[in-house]
Amino acid sequence: MKYNYMEVEQMKNIVMDLSGYDEGPSIISQAVKVFLEKSKYVNIYVVGNQKDLTPLSKQKNVTCVSAYNEGDIRPSNNDYIYQKSWEAMEKSKADVLITPADRTTVLKSAESHLNKIGMPILITRFLSANAGRFCFLTDCGANASLSSIQYQSMAKEVYLFVKTVFSLSEPKYSLVGSSNEPGDLAEITRDAFDALEGKQGFKGITSFNQILDGKCDIYLADGTLSQAIIQSMYSIYKVFNDKYVKYQKEDFRAKISKFFGTAMARDINATTSAKLDQTGLMLLGYDKFVINSNKTTNTGGIIATLNNAQKYLNSLSTEEVEKHLDK
Repeated sequence: MKYNYMEVEQMKNIVMDLSGYDEGPSIISQAVKVFLEKSKYVNIYVVGNQKDLTPLSKQKNVTCVSAYNEGDIRPSNNDYIYQKSWEAMEKSKADVLITPADRTTVLKSAESHLNKIGMPILITRFLSANAGRFCFLTDCGANASLSSIQYQSMAKEVYLFVKTVFSLSEPKYSLVGSSNEPGDLAEITRDAFDALEGKQGFKGITSFNQILDGKCDIYLADGTLSQAIIQSMYSIYKVFNDKYVKYQKEDFRAKISKFFGTAMARDINATTSAKLDQTGLMLLGYDKFVINSNKTTNTGGIIATLNNAQKYLNSLSTEEVEKHLDK
């Protein structure tokens, strides 16, 4: 019997939490419109206040879920919208949730709402300074609570994710340290280095100040170092973003502008690009995909976040095709 691939091109669902963005809900409306112009097989469930949902209500493939109606007593925070988003995810059987809630809340909620299939890991996607590749920074959590075995599990999990979802044939990965020398690593990380040495794709240690060189696809760092790297690179983004117009007018600084603009904003309009984690932290280790979007992101960042969600959904469709062919 001839197999019709369109049978598995079923609509996939994404749930988006509309609350908490510094630039307001309008960035979601604009981003969703742009995204859905190219994505035919995605439904987006947008959860928010009734008034904020109005601009989205007439868009095709958008379902508005009102967390509260006009005239209701509004709670003092956005937790009610966040909880409503989890309800919408369950009812719609969505595979992806995008929310700007703080990451501690996201981690706790994922543990209670989703089925764990691996080690919970947060990763962020960024463009290397050589303008040649996207890379992934992995937050492996507090070093004191990690073990060599957990490092190995995380390395395997992120490796498979990047290979499957982002279609990298043979990802290269390394541990992140204060230098390139194993002797300078913390004891637990050094044990992980010894265990990973010789594994396929493992390239040893990358000094934290060489991350932007992009010689590897995946970087594994403990939580403290990961956050320090993100904050440091955010400073570079902010300088570029704030001074973009000025740099365009001066020959020397125009070169710097071009360098940063190419390296950090290739897929997004350079003048609206914000920071390293503008596309959100992707949470692995569960049977659903959660993206912890950044509250200070912009329309371009939300579009990039939706594109990452689309890549994940595409990988699910590929799995469905393979399962059908195996029958």
